[in-house]
Amino acid sequence: MENNLSKIEEELKLHYKNFGTDIEAIFNVGVKIGRELELNKLPDYRLDFFKNLEDLSNIQEKIRALKKEVANLILQQIQNAVKEIISDGSSWTVGVTSYYRNDGKFSDEIVKKYCVNFLSAEQPQTHGHFDTHFEVTGRLGNTFEKYGYSNRIDVTLDNDSGEDNISIYNEDDVESFYSPSVNFHVEQTQEGLENLIKFKESIFKNLMFQIIDKSDT
Repeated sequence: MENNLSKIEEELKLHYKNFGTDIEAIFNVGVKIGRELELNKLPDYRLDFFKNLEDLSNIQEKIRALKKEVANLILQQIQNAVKEIISDGSSWTVGVTSYYRNDGKFSDEIVKKYCVNFLSAEQPQTHGHFDTHFEVTGRLGNTFEKYGYSNRIDVTLDNDSGEDNISIYNEDDVESFYSPSVNFHVEQTQEGLENLIKFKESIFKNLMFQIIDKSDT
C-alpha cells in the first residue's frame, strides 16, 4: 500500500515539475490516488505532496505581505522627504525629457535624513503616469545590504495632467505616490521567510530610532 502511494506521489511530483498545474494530468493522477485510498480504506489520508504545496503557498503569501509592508515603510520615507522639500514653499518636479534631466534630485541633507534618494523617472505611456525609481541609503541602505537585498524601489506617481512632467506643490499631493515595489528576490523557503522577517523588524526599528531622534531635536 505504501509503495503504491509512494509511486503515485512520485508520478504526481514529476507531472507537476514538467507541466505545472496541468488540469488533465493532475486529474488522472488524482484518480489513481483515489482508487488506491479507497482500496486501502484510507479516506482521510493526505499525500505529503499536497501538504508541502500548502506550506509553500502559505510561505509565499507571507513573503508577499512582508515585502509589501517594507515597500510601504520606504514609500512613507519618500513621501516625507518630498513633503520637507516643499514645506518651505518650493516644489518638487520630475519629467521625462532632457529638459528635466537634473530635476527631482534630493539634497544631501534630505538623503541623510530620510535614507532615500531619487534616481530617475519614466513615462511608459504618453500622457500616462510616471514610474519613479529610488534607492535606499544610509542606515536603511546598510540594513538592505546586511540581509542581501537590493536597495532599489519603484513607485508609481499619478499624473492627472497628462504632461511629460509633474510638479508637487502641496504636502497632501505626496499621496500621488502609490504602489511601491521593492526590487529584491526572497527565497521561497522557511529560511527565506525568516530572513525577511528579521529584515523587516530591523527596518522598523531603524525608523523608530529616526522618529525618536526627531523628537529630541
